[in-house]
Amino acid sequence: MSDYRDGYMQAICEIGTIAYERAAEARRREGLAYEAEEYEKESFWHAVAVTAEMFYDYCQKRRDKEDTE
Repeated sequence: MSDYRDGYMQAICEIGTIAYERAAEARRREGLAYEAEEYEKESFWHAVAVTAEMFYDYCQKRRDKEDTE
């Protein structure tokens, strides 16, 4: 059970890290699109960033929950 839990937590941490990186890149692209006045692209990258940030937050909460148990 411990190996399973360790593997699960490792996966959550890795997924959270990927989501965080994707959110940062999406925010950067959102800013570039805004500067170029490409509002359709801006709204797309905003949606990507928000989704990645929400997933990152979920991973953090899940990890915190696992740490307290």
